[in-house]
Amino acid sequence: PATGHFKTLDGLRIACLTKHHYLLHGESEPDAKEIEALFGSEADLIDQSGARACLIVSGPALRDCLRRGIPIDLDPDILPSGSFAATYAGHIPVHVSVIDEARIELTCPLSMAGSFWHWLHETAQAFGIARR
Repeated sequence: PATGHFKTLDGLRIACLTKHHYLLHGESEPDAKEIEALFGSEADLIDQSGARACLIVSGPALRDCLRRGIPIDLDPDILPSGSFAATYAGHIPVHVSVIDEARIELTCPLSMAGSFWHWLHETAQAFGIARR
């Protein structure tokens, strides 16, 4: 995918951060042949699965809520479905993947997940958003 976008292949989401820097996310670990087919024989894979927390959030006021702490333009015309951005929510590094019009996946370091959840929960209450 182009920088700032992702695509999904067989349950594996591939997000492009920069020209040669990708984030792979999926339910299972891809095998070496899949990686080589996608990126060639020079690719290195570093397992970050135990280091990240992931939330998929949705709701009618989703983007308005996230705008309170995420300093990028979340307008659907700027960040449409299939878009990916590396940014911050306050001091917390966050990867934003726009899955579709109604759902956004937010990934942050596991060590900061409690702080991130606290911020999101507190901010969402102002919009009447609750955890399900």
